[in-house]
Amino acid sequence: MNKFPIRLEKAVPPEYKLIEWKLHNVCNHNCSYCGEENKDGSNRWTDLETYKQQFDNLYKSCGESALWIQITGGEPTVFPELLDLI
Repeated sequence: MNKFPIRLEKAVPPEYKLIEWKLHNVCNHNCSYCGEENKDGSNRWTDLETYKQQFDNLYKSCGESALWIQITGGEPTVFPELLDLI
């Protein structure tokens, strides 16, 4: 008979800074749970270089902490240069 040891350890999440980065409010969906401010297109995306500079500033301001970045919108995947930004 095979025996596998079981042990419990206290899980401690790593220290990180959570950043919710709203790129724009353009959306091609009409989800009921999302407010108009996230889909009316009044705050369109900017150019890739500006976003890169904003990221560099965020990164520098966090020091040694790990970052957890949530890219939001509108619908972030409609940003034409999303893959380049990531």
